[in-house]
Amino acid sequence: MKRRLFALLVGVMTAITAGCAPATGAACLRRLYAWELSTLNYLITSRSHELSFAANCIGTLVEYDAYGILGPGLAESWTESDDGLMWTFTLREGLTWIDSEGRNVAPLTAQDFVDSARYVLDRANASATANILYRVIDGAEAYFQGLTDDFASVGVWAPDDRTVCYRLRAPAPYFLTMLTYGCFMPVQGDFLRAKGDAFGRDEHCVLYSGAYVLAEFSPQSGHCYQANPAYWDRQAVHIPTIQEIYNKDAASLEAEMFRRGEVDMAQIPTALMDDWMAGEETADWVFPGREGNFTYFYAFNFNVNLPEEYEPENWKKAVNNVNFRRAIAYGLNRIKLLAVTEPDEPERLALRTLTPPDFAYVDGVDYTQLGPLEAVSAREPYQPQAARGYAALARAQLEANGVHFPVKVLMPYHPSDAGWALEAQVAKQQLESLLGADFIEVVMEAGPSTGFISAVRASGRYCLMKCNWGPDYADPETYTDPFLPEEGGFNAPELAEEYRLGSTGRYEALLEAARAQTQDRSDRYEAFARAEAFLIDEALVIPYARGTGSYWASRVNPLEGAYSPFGLMRYKGMRLYDEPLTREAYAQALAAWRAERARRLQEAGS
Repeated sequence: MKRRLFALLVGVMTAITAGCAPATGAACLRRLYAWELSTLNYLITSRSHELSFAANCIGTLVEYDAYGILGPGLAESWTESDDGLMWTFTLREGLTWIDSEGRNVAPLTAQDFVDSARYVLDRANASATANILYRVIDGAEAYFQGLTDDFASVGVWAPDDRTVCYRLRAPAPYFLTMLTYGCFMPVQGDFLRAKGDAFGRDEHCVLYSGAYVLAEFSPQSGHCYQANPAYWDRQAVHIPTIQEIYNKDAASLEAEMFRRGEVDMAQIPTALMDDWMAGEETADWVFPGREGNFTYFYAFNFNVNLPEEYEPENWKKAVNNVNFRRAIAYGLNRIKLLAVTEPDEPERLALRTLTPPDFAYVDGVDYTQLGPLEAVSAREPYQPQAARGYAALARAQLEANGVHFPVKVLMPYHPSDAGWALEAQVAKQQLESLLGADFIEVVMEAGPSTGFISAVRASGRYCLMKCNWGPDYADPETYTDPFLPEEGGFNAPELAEEYRLGSTGRYEALLEAARAQTQDRSDRYEAFARAEAFLIDEALVIPYARGTGSYWASRVNPLEGAYSPFGLMRYKGMRLYDEPLTREAYAQALAAWRAERARRLQEAGS
């Protein structure tokens, strides 16, 4: 056995908040939100804002520190077998579950991880993240598919109260990075069975083992989090109370509320930037958000579900023409689109690949520079002359196929996101101006304020739309999930004509070859690079930008919190300050953070 005993890494920021002092008294962090939680059942949801609840309230075997380095969490140590198939975790002593009122309910034991896996792999529970579990755990897919009802055949078990064992179906060098995700979080089995379908319905239908407890959950009103007094690492929780206040217009209101001292953090919309930068005081409060690995892309929908007014049959013929898609892909000017929300440095957020740079390396080479992705990364995405050429080819081919012009392209946006509405308007103007209003008619439509994903993307009520995805673990495979039919693919690209050229489809075949590479990371990454390049070259999706590029004003320093490469906000480690963080102080802190992260990554051999 190869012994891997990790000491807990406690991130200490040294160059932060000059002139700021931690808030005095019983500090309460106040913030707005516009996206309500539809469930607290972290074992079934895949939505990032719902998993953010779990990230703060449910403990995990391992966790990330302030610099994105994995260390012990609920597990104090672990071992990996020489063949990479067996992982054994030893839990800390004295772990416990408490309820929403802070009462001790039960000890947290190794069986809680087994009960969690059993629930996730029960197909009747419709967990949106079951695939993440059965993709790596031995015997899990057969149990999920109903080929066996013997859970003892699944590679998850607890030999005693403090030992959790996982047996993998194949070596997965990224396995540790998966353990912070919802489907690997524990659940108290007796409580789960007692609640049944009500589990996760409200704050009383969940137990807590993380840094915070959800003391109050009032949908479309607010959430109140309280620091967990029984948390194993409670000395690292510095903000005792967090009050999240619902407002569907949060994006347009929170900046002024911050200025008035009514909330403690706010995203500053582009429309207000000039006003804020002209203010003697507010100019010093605005700082740019750190780029993350959450990515955005424009997706063509190959399985539309639209009223006749949008001419869905005409769209289906058009979108199956690669030249039509390429005309749009090469006709979108990412930099001008990003300038809507990032007027100063839009280039820092623009993406040419689905997987962002700096996410994965092999032998010192960035994943986006491997195989055909190297050419994709070097290619200028906006090529107006090429776009017009593709449009001319598409028109000739499609008119012969009975398509009439202009092709209607329904492009929805979320009404609570003012930046998205402006961006959609710019995209419409770009495409219609470049390709001709007689070629394409972009129809903008505001989706519902609540339930947007279900009503729009999941139901197929769009032709072309900005979508996003956050990685679930540290491997390029995680960026393939939105485009797989078995994972509830965002835009059903398997219905495109390119997929019908082979018995299983070209993208699926490329993915199958990549997934089969489990021993050599270089071969694995190059195989995934070929699959990703296919999606982009065939214009099945259009890479756009990486997230967290907005401007902020805040009385907390985000660099102090646990940094997960997978983008979930964790309040643990953050401090609330009496005065807003200044732009200069944040710049100094960010430079120090990047240097320390690089040092720790090198030290960890990442």
